[in-house]
Amino acid sequence: MKHSCQPDQNLPNFYLALQQDSSIVGTYALLRNDLISCQDLFPWLVCLYVAPEFRGNSFGATLI
Repeated sequence: MKHSCQPDQNLPNFYLALQQDSSIVGTYALLRNDLISCQDLFPWLVCLYVAPEFRGNSFGATLI
């Protein structure tokens, strides 16, 4: 995650959806690759997570 905060780095990137009180609603990441055999396919959406209390409200779809 520290690497993704550098302005000259494209990937990986990590994202958080926060409430106004800064509690986490959901998260996801974009990676350069996920499969060694598919280096030409990128970016990869990974680590999609929505906190249980927010599920069923389209937050996952919004993050995607």
